[in-house]
Amino acid sequence: TQAVPYEHSRLTDIHRCTRINTELALFNVLLVVQNYPESLKHSSSPLSIAIDSAQQNAEYPLTLVASTEVNRLHVQLTFRTDVFPVDYVRQVGRHYLAALTSLLKSPATTHIHRLTLLSLAEQTLLLDTYATNPRSCPVHYAHQYFEAQVHHSPNAIALRDHAISYTYAQVHCLARGLAYRLVQNTAVGRDRTVVIVADLSVCLVIAQLAVWMSGGAFVVIDPQQPLARKQFIVADSQCVARALPQYTPFKTPAASWPLSDETSDAKLLPILAQVLDKPLDAAALDQTFFQLGGNSLLAFQLVARCRRAGMKLTIADITRTATILQLSQQ
Repeated sequence: TQAVPYEHSRLTDIHRCTRINTELALFNVLLVVQNYPESLKHSSSPLSIAIDSAQQNAEYPLTLVASTEVNRLHVQLTFRTDVFPVDYVRQVGRHYLAALTSLLKSPATTHIHRLTLLSLAEQTLLLDTYATNPRSCPVHYAHQYFEAQVHHSPNAIALRDHAISYTYAQVHCLARGLAYRLVQNTAVGRDRTVVIVADLSVCLVIAQLAVWMSGGAFVVIDPQQPLARKQFIVADSQCVARALPQYTPFKTPAASWPLSDETSDAKLLPILAQVLDKPLDAAALDQTFFQLGGNSLLAFQLVARCRRAGMKLTIADITRTATILQLSQQ
């Protein structure tokens, strides 16, 4: 009964009791660090410990033993030639020494993942010789390339959903409106995620662009997934907002919505700011003319200025409580 607390089972015995193939090794690499304190050799107690050498056989494909002696570090690699080629083991040894050298040259607060393992020749081999794409990485974000296409060809077709087509200007207009709502009403930003619940549709593309424009990242959830799965993803992603685009932005084909070289909302906002005599940003797109402080007299002034700018806008459009975004689409 006294021996029970000291009983133990070897890993090989546990391995045999499992369904894991016994021919497969549980571990391929063994690292042993023999860093016995030097104070044991110079103890003032009647008992002292002297360790001249220690050796133990271990049947591992690769074994690395590191031992310290005064100010020296001894490293020994033992390996099975039928598992590891000689060149590979030599490379492992070089990487281990490179990591130690980098550790000695780095400040004490350096993180392990920032240590250098590869030599200059190996870095050149990976970055230059083995490079599959010699071109430089993009210097702009994905949504910025999309916006460049909006300015270049606003009336070009960007998306097609069955019989309905959407131009770059239309998609950009809706994405920007959603982006401003995210910025105004949520804590979206760098290292912040927004959950998008949408299937493969135009709405999904618009929501993704909007999150990029707001500076955040998105996590897409399929609406058909079980509720428990959705709740888990929302909690795991630590999202700051949820976008649920369940609408179809435009019911008419893009060809029936004439656009100039500049998006309509970008033309309307400056005119509206002059009429209301106050600065406006794109957050005003979600409000009506009267919510922004307009009245009947200012409505006539807005219509007159819009017509001089080539925009088709009527008093009826303003008085039917349409948002500024909807007015820009007239």
